[in-house]
Amino acid sequence: MNFQTVIKLPYVINLIYAILNNNSFSHPDNNIDIISIDNLYYIKDYKKNLYIINEDMGNNKYSKLQQILRTCIHFEEYKEFPINSFSLRQTKPIERGLIDIELLKILQIQYATNKSYFNYHFVETFPSDLAKPIHRMMDRHREKKTQIVKPAAASPDP
Repeated sequence: MNFQTVIKLPYVINLIYAILNNNSFSHPDNNIDIISIDNLYYIKDYKKNLYIINEDMGNNKYSKLQQILRTCIHFEEYKEFPINSFSLRQTKPIERGLIDIELLKILQIQYATNKSYFNYHFVETFPSDLAKPIHRMMDRHREKKTQIVKPAAASPDP
């Protein structure tokens, strides 16, 4: 699994926005939009520059995004057997900062308690103070040929 594959999973975009763009008072350089062009995902910065999202981004500016994506990849690989993830980390320690261990733990707890979170976009279930900046930020950057990845409404459990 790579960055372009994991970012297509329904929960990943919301997770990225919740972690990276949760402070509406921060400098615009700290907020990003994720857009999709021809089924490829890009970061669009406040200057409207586009950067393809991949493992070779090599920009410390987006190291937290890379860490989130690597964490989601690790989670997806071991979500059915989290004990194997733990065993792997004990025998072959993961380089510090490569993945977010706390986020990994939260994802594992969420998966164990309510798997439906991973099937839907849940912006509407976020606290209202978090959802507003996400919607405001996405509405601000509409373009004709560029699709801004907008979280979908949550579907009720069957």
